[in-house]
Amino acid sequence: MITYDVWKLLVDIALCASLIFLSLRFFQTGYLNSQSRKSKELELTLRKLIQEAKDAGVELNDQLYRRQLALEKALSNIEGAEERIRSVSELADEKCKSIDSLLSRTHGVMNELKQVSSEPNNVNSSTSRRNLREEITQENSIEIQGSATRQRPTQNKQAKVSSANRAYAAPQRPIPRPKADVKDPYENWLDEEASIDEAAFAKTSKLRDSIEKEISHQEPLASVKTSMPMQTSTSASAGARLQAALMANKQHGQTGGQRIVEDMEKIYQLAENLLRSGHDVDAVVMKTRLPNRRVQALADMVERERSYGFEEEESGSGKESNLGALPSSRQGARSI
Repeated sequence: MITYDVWKLLVDIALCASLIFLSLRFFQTGYLNSQSRKSKELELTLRKLIQEAKDAGVELNDQLYRRQLALEKALSNIEGAEERIRSVSELADEKCKSIDSLLSRTHGVMNELKQVSSEPNNVNSSTSRRNLREEITQENSIEIQGSATRQRPTQNKQAKVSSANRAYAAPQRPIPRPKADVKDPYENWLDEEASIDEAAFAKTSKLRDSIEKEISHQEPLASVKTSMPMQTSTSASAGARLQAALMANKQHGQTGGQRIVEDMEKIYQLAENLLRSGHDVDAVVMKTRLPNRRVQALADMVERERSYGFEEEESGSGKESNLGALPSSRQGARSI
């Protein structure tokens, strides 16, 4: 009986233990299933986050690279702008220096012009201008002689000019012009005289003949009985050089280049006489066929000398037969 009760008790305990084990097993399997589902969901979310982080990292890298390129381009543009600014500043400094030098030269020229205008009867200034013109004329004659001997043969015909003692129209009062600080007409005339080409010299003989024919119809100087226009040291020096050339031609002969120089001197002398007698620039250009700018330079020179107050006196009223006698008489009667 006691044995039966013990086995009964053991069986009951075993059943209770099995029930407890089964219940625990059941609860464990449900919890594990629920935990596995949550873990899978978390894994998926983590993978999505990782992928999004990777995509964001790539995009950020691209943006950083683009910004780096933009910054490098901006830096290169800034460096180029700095170089351009540096070159412009250097050029501006050079221009400022050149402007300063030009201003200093301009002040010097203005002071010289003021000094010349304040002393119109200064013999030294006129002498220096005359000497300068003589030197330039001598250099041009040497160059022309060389070109003439190479281009055309020596001509034996002697040029005779008889139009220097012809009278011109009555002198007219020049139109007053405001004095401005411009370049001296003497310098303009000398620069233009030095730049005459050989083609212009080749046409001087024809120009001289046409001028002689055209001016020979003018009324003689003795019949008009009017005072000759005012002459200057420039015309006197040109006449003296012309007379010396004629005397040399009579003694030793004359080459083609020397005749060209004398023809040009005569043409310029006639143009100057026409301007002093009251003819306008256009009429002188038509008569002498000289360039308009050179005739204008001669007109400015004549007007400037008139404004300076140079006075010339004419000695003798006899009719002269050649051009060489006129400058000599003027040079003998000139008084400053």
